[in-house]
Amino acid sequence: MTSPIGTPAATPPTTGGQGPTVAAAHNDTLGDILVDSNGMTLYTFKNDQPDMSNCTDTCAQNWPPLTVASMDTMLTAAQGITGTLGVIQRQDNTFQVTYNHMPLYRFAKDTKPGDANGQGVGNLWYVVQVTPAASQ
Repeated sequence: MTSPIGTPAATPPTTGGQGPTVAAAHNDTLGDILVDSNGMTLYTFKNDQPDMSNCTDTCAQNWPPLTVASMDTMLTAAQGITGTLGVIQRQDNTFQVTYNHMPLYRFAKDTKPGDANGQGVGNLWYVVQVTPAASQ
């Protein structure tokens, strides 16, 4: 399921925040990056495929997927974020948010908003860099 950016949220994400499902934050080293509703950095996994997560079990413990309550959860992005948000069903029957069809994750070693300790880990994990619509 994909959702156009800017659609009001009917069900808040299970990330615990009250804001949009995804937003942008500025990182002095990496530029503008995608973050969850709590300001935690979001990553993609090089071994994933579009609309399919290959991070399960121990991997998912170290790289918690960004999940929502159901496939029908309305997703929102902060103003200026372009791209397509979607939801996929994982092997464990949870529902993971995707950005431009790639599953989104957080990193267990990021302890506060602004941390990006997962960037480049194993040459497999990368922050999602975004270009706000206003600067395109």
